[in-house]
Parts: sequence; structure tokens; C-alpha cells
Amino acid sequence: PLIELKNLTALVRKISEPGLGARIFVKDEANNPARSFKDRRASLSVHNALMKGYPGVVAATSGNYGAAVASQAARKNLSSIIVQEVFDSRGFEQPEIAEKGRACEAYGSEVLQLSVGPELFYVFLLVLEETGFFNASLYTPFSIAGIETLGTEIVEQTRERTGRDPDAIISTHAGGGTPTGTARGGPKAGNPGARVIGARVTLPGLPQASARGFNPPPFPT
Repeated sequence: PLIELKNLTALVRKISEPGLGARIFVKDEANNPARSFKDRRASLSVHNALMKGYPGVVAATSGNYGAAVASQAARKNLSSIIVQEVFDSRGFEQPEIAEKGRACEAYGSEVLQLSVGPELFYVFLLVLEETGFFNASLYTPFSIAGIETLGTEIVEQTRERTGRDPDAIISTHAGGGTPTGTARGGPKAGNPGARVIGARVTLPGLPQASARGFNPPPFPT
């Protein structure tokens, strides 16, 4: 749901020019089952796997998406295998990624922890071939459609609460997933005009524990 930040709205209007100052709402994606917006991606993939009669799903991931797939598969009583990039080119474990693997296991997934690069993709394709499971990875059409529900929900819930469409949506992110979903989903709810603003933290002094062989993000997510 959207939560109105009434005190923050009042403060903004107090320091703004007369007639200005937005009515501010927040939507917290950490309230999803696996604690991130990636549940949206995973839910459609797992649903399609179930509808098409697949016995399970496979996803290649470094973290949050794996937990989302594992969570959604458990809800639908499907098996799941998470192929996870954990080790850099020197064989050093990335502790924040390994921790997310334990979350996948808690949901009942089998987790294969590998090095980044060719090994990961080779094993992922091999697992798909050997198991006959559904490909539930991030960039399938189902996963992309799933993330668009974020923008659609924001527009629909704003209309319900205020009687009008949002003028602007500020979307926090690390890799661009949430602003992408917001921008793609809004027009599908009949609102092509809202300004979508991506906002992220940049902490160059806090890379992953061992970034060699990885594409270091702005900060660990």
C-alpha cells in the first residue's frame, strides 16, 4: 500500500513558495515476501511455470532475486534451484552474496555456488537441460512484465488515495530495476505523463568485499 507522510508533506509545504509543495507518499517494497521488489519479477515466472506444468524453476542470480524465486516457488510447491555467483576470479567468497544464498536455502531451494562468468552460465544451462525445469531468470519476458506491476500499482493506488495521477515518482535503486518498472508500468495504467526520477546512493569507498572479477556496484545491495 501507499503510506502518506503527512508530517513530511507539512514540512515541505512550510518551506516552499505559496501554492507549492508535493503531497508525499511512500511505497515500501521491503514488505514483499522475500523483502525486495524482485518478488514481482519472480511471481510471474513461477506462476507461468506452474500453469505450464513444470516441476520446478531455475534462476541464475547473485542475491535478492534468488530469494524471491525460492520464496515464490515454495508458495506454489515447486522445486527450485538457484545458481549463484559467489566467488571472484581468485576464488574469494563474497560474504554479502553468500548470506543471500542461505536465505534461498531457508525457503527450500538447492543452491549451487559458483564463480562469476563462464562457469555460472555453463552450469545454469546444464541444470536447465538436465532437470527440464522452467527458466525463471531475470530477463525473461515474464520477469520483465512482473516488474512493470510496480508502476501500475503506484498509479492505481495514487488515484485511489487522491483522485488524481501522480505528477512525479522518485524511485530508489542500485541497478535500475525499480525506476525501469515504474516507467514501464505507469503508461499501462493510463498515466504516460508522470516524471520518473531514479535516486541511488554512491559510496565509492564501500565496494563488494572482493571486486576483482565482478562488476562492482555503487554499494552492496
